Amino acid sequence: MYKYTRTVIYANALKIGIYMTKPITKYQKKVLRSLALNGKQNIQAIQLKENLNYATTHRSIKALEKLDLIWMSNRDIARGPKGAKEYSLTPYGVVESGLRCVSEDEIDLLNQNWNVIAPRYIQFWRGLCDVGLKDYIYKTLQDIYPERVAPYRSTEADGKAIKIIIHSEKSNTVYRNILDMIMVDEICNSSRQNLDKITDFVDFVKKHPDYKKIIDKWLSVKKFKFQYLISLIE
Repeated sequence: MYKYTRTVIYANALKIGIYMTKPITKYQKKVLRSLALNGKQNIQAIQLKENLNYATTHRSIKALEKLDLIWMSNRDIARGPKGAKEYSLTPYGVVESGLRCVSEDEIDLLNQNWNVIAPRYIQFWRGLCDVGLKDYIYKTLQDIYPERVAPYRSTEADGKAIKIIIHSEKSNTVYRNILDMIMVDEICNSSRQNLDKITDFVDFVKKHPDYKKIIDKWLSVKKFKFQYLISLIE
């Protein structure tokens, strides 16, 4: 039952759907960049590092949290309701940071801080660059997320999200895998499909067992969907 449920989650994540998004503001980018390059922080630490006032930092934190780019990963409960809240990036926040908040030279530091939850195309960024896939991967990411990295969610008929993403160390691993599968799906199904680049990408993935698991999971989702269609036809 668990395996079936997980497969359904992945299959839903690969559904084609367009979600209206808008870019994050310059102050939100500063906060996201600070977390990307400095690791987990509370509001005051971010405020001091980025030379922002408290109100601007607080508003940016709340906005980024609502967009599922960051989450409150710890709270000093010993101090009661006013205890300091510590914030972390989500897998979506890692990708948004890599796309629009940090320079290419800073990707290694982003990886150092968030490797555990970073999608494989961020984890293996240097290796992908070395085999000539940098521009291809970057353009593919821009095609998927032209304005902002947005979580794929189940929606009601009126378009309102019916499920709030609950982040935890464990659940973020699931969301990281979903982001990897969305990338694989776009590479293989894009209208500007490049068979040479796909071959180079697959050859790279096969050399990294952990990354290859994503391709295997993606194939299992495709098989699941086709088998379901076949059963309907029969």
